[in-house]
Amino acid sequence: MPRLLEAVTATPDAIAYRIEFARDASGRPRMIGCVEGMLPLICQRCLEKLDWYFDTRFEFLVIGNEQEETNGRDAVVCSGGRIELGPIIEDELLLALPNAPVHAHGACEVPAIPTAGGQPPPRRSNPFSALRALRSYHGRERSS
Repeated sequence: MPRLLEAVTATPDAIAYRIEFARDASGRPRMIGCVEGMLPLICQRCLEKLDWYFDTRFEFLVIGNEQEETNGRDAVVCSGGRIELGPIIEDELLLALPNAPVHAHGACEVPAIPTAGGQPPPRRSNPFSALRALRSYHGRERSS
């Protein structure tokens, strides 16, 4: 799963999946599955390792070709009697990844930014303070 490996910090230990095939109410084949495991990510708050547990479920209509009607349902193409499971599982994992993974609230802190001489960084002036001064100046002109 090369795309998944780009999103994690190390190769996952194990990813478990289960796939079942059934027919829907209209008799069309469908694929129902779940994928679960632990992925090593980086916490976007503290920049340390985050073991992210996932448990995602999916369902696809199984179709014979891209032109077959799906009525807006997610579908997977069964080409030559085979379905490639690797890309489907990888896609589901990528879709389940959080946009910004973070530890639970209170479990980590934002790292302190080191400054020269241990002093806090100087306050920068507000770039809008000049606009505020102009606005108040023009406001006084109108009232006189």
